[in-house]
Amino acid sequence: MINNPSIEVLEKKIGMRFIVVIGVAKRARDIASGSTLYYKGKEKNPLTIATHEIYNGSLEIRKESMRGAE
Repeated sequence: MINNPSIEVLEKKIGMRFIVVIGVAKRARDIASGSTLYYKGKEKNPLTIATHEIYNGSLEIRKESMRGAE
């Protein structure tokens, strides 16, 4: 569960809950795989670290346009 910062807070920053959830999940997987951390804190949980990185602006989530089947 993502508590601090909450999904609602990140949603206000990013604009869409779905994009926030997917972005946090992808970043958490990267962190768990040993990716470089942009967050300097005590947290050990990859999900929490990912939310802090996005909230602090250390990591940017880009909203890619989604196209339907052509």
